[in-house]
Amino acid sequence: TVEKSLSASHTEILTPPSALWRSIKYEEVYLHAYDSVTAAKQGLERYITKYNQQRPHSSLDRMTPDEFYFNNLPAIPKAA
Repeated sequence: TVEKSLSASHTEILTPPSALWRSIKYEEVYLHAYDSVTAAKQGLERYITKYNQQRPHSSLDRMTPDEFYFNNLPAIPKAA
């Protein structure tokens, strides 16, 4: 796999997306028998919105990904 061929530092970079896709598969996709592609897209959109906006993550000090992102944006300098 790609992860096995990378050094340890590069593997750490791949871990969060891998965890996200694992969560999507086990908490959404495997639990629903979608009737159509449209239903699958709606279910995934609903899940990802909940994952990013409502679900606190232990790796983010119990913040949601959105909270973590917006709390850590660099300051934008004011125009002169």
